[in-house]
Amino acid sequence: MDSFEFNKISAAVLSGILLIMVLSMASDVIYSKPTSDKLAYSVEVPETTAAAGAEAVKAPSLAELLQNADIGRGEKEFKKCVACHTSAKGEAHRMGPNLFDILGRKMASADGFGGYSTALKGEDREWSYDLMDQWLKAPKSVVSGTSMAFAGIRKPQSRANLIAYLRTQADTPKDLPAVEAAAEEVEEAPATE
Repeated sequence: MDSFEFNKISAAVLSGILLIMVLSMASDVIYSKPTSDKLAYSVEVPETTAAAGAEAVKAPSLAELLQNADIGRGEKEFKKCVACHTSAKGEAHRMGPNLFDILGRKMASADGFGGYSTALKGEDREWSYDLMDQWLKAPKSVVSGTSMAFAGIRKPQSRANLIAYLRTQADTPKDLPAVEAAAEEVEEAPATE
C-alpha cells in the first residue's frame, strides 16, 4: 500500500467521523428539548368552599355504623380471630382470651387467662364500643406493647359488623350507643343579581 492509498483511507475515515459529529450537533439544534430547573409540572387545584356549593362528606359515626351492622357478616369477620380467640360462653381460651361478654368488661380481665402482656395488664379501661373499634383498627396504637399480632381491620363497616357480632356473644348484650342527631346549619346565600 503506497502513501496515496493510505491518505485516501485516512481522509475517508476522518470525513466520516466529521460527518457524524456535524449531524449529531445539527440534530441537537433541530430537535432540542427545552430544559427547566423544575423537575415537575405544577398542577393547579381549585379550592372548593361551602359557599361554592361543595359540601363536605361526613363519614358515618360508629353509632350509625352499629345501627346498620350486619351480625352475619360480623360472624364471618370473626373467622379472622378464631385462630387465637373463642367467643361462646364457656369455651376454653386459646392463644388469646375468650371474648364472651367482652363489651363493658375491664381490659385484661378474662377469668382463667394468664397470657396478657404487661402493657395490657397495666390498662385500667373498660372495653367500650369506641375502644373496641380503635383496637380492631390497630391494636398496637391503643396499647403499645401488646402481644396481639393482628394488623387490624381497615373498613369501618367491617369493624362495626364484628363489634355487633361480639355484642351478641353475651348473656345480656350491652345497649348500642345512641346516634346523635346531626345539627344542620343552614347558611343563607347572599342574593345575586
